[in-house]
Amino acid sequence: MEEEDNPTNWALIEKVYAFFEQAEKTGRRFTRQDIVTEVGYTSRTARSYITKKWHWFLIREKDETYFCRGLHRYSKTFFTFIHLQKVDLVLLEQFIAEKTSKASPISQSLQVQSENNSRILLVVLLLYIIWWLQFTRRVYVSIGWLRIPL
Repeated sequence: MEEEDNPTNWALIEKVYAFFEQAEKTGRRFTRQDIVTEVGYTSRTARSYITKKWHWFLIREKDETYFCRGLHRYSKTFFTFIHLQKVDLVLLEQFIAEKTSKASPISQSLQVQSENNSRILLVVLLLYIIWWLQFTRRVYVSIGWLRIPL
C-alpha cells in the first residue's frame, strides 16, 4: 500500500491540520518535537514536511520554535491536497469547487496587484505624454477661465 493511500497517514494529515489550526488561533509556539509527540509523525517526516510542505505558513524563530501564520486562509481540502504525491480525483473536485465558489487569498492579492500595476502604468503613461508634449510643442490646459501652459 502506498503512503498516501494509508488510512493512518490520512488521519495524521487531519490531526496535524487540527494541530496547526489550533496553534494559529491561540498564537501558540511549538517545536518539531511537539509535532512528533502530539500528532504522531516521526521526527524525520516532521523535519521534511516543515521544509517541503508546510514552509508557506510556518514561521521559524531563532530558538527553533515555530508558529503558524496564514493557514486559516486555506481549507482543509487544500492542506490535504498538498500532501498527495498522486492526484486524488475526489479531492481535486473538492478543491476546484472551493476555488470556483470563492477567490483564494493569492488570487485576490494578484488581482489587487494587477489593479495597482494598471494604475501605476496609467500614471506613468500620462506623465510621459505630458513630458513629450512639453518638449515638442507648447500646449495649454484650460480649466474654466484659467489657461495653464504645460
